[in-house]
Amino acid sequence: MTGITFDELIDYLMNNHEIEFTYNSSIYIIQPEVSDDTHWLTIYTADKDTDNQCIAKLETPSNLTDANDIISSLLSINCFNGKSFMEIEKEIHISTIY
Repeated sequence: MTGITFDELIDYLMNNHEIEFTYNSSIYIIQPEVSDDTHWLTIYTADKDTDNQCIAKLETPSNLTDANDIISSLLSINCFNGKSFMEIEKEIHISTIY
């Protein structure tokens, strides 16, 4: 991964930041969400020419006690053509942190 370290990525996500990254010429966003009092950690496509699609979603407890495990679980979901974020990590460029 370029742009930030893996530890920084975890830290940003633990503090409810949104992370925009590029993989295989496509843009994605990892972000926290709240819907009907349920907290989620999600990965979306972020192509400007098409509707964004949620490709991974993990419910998180509102009283998050072990965020590292939840973030690791999300990053282990095979949502990039059968591969997880962890498997493609070396090919990812972090472009923006919100």
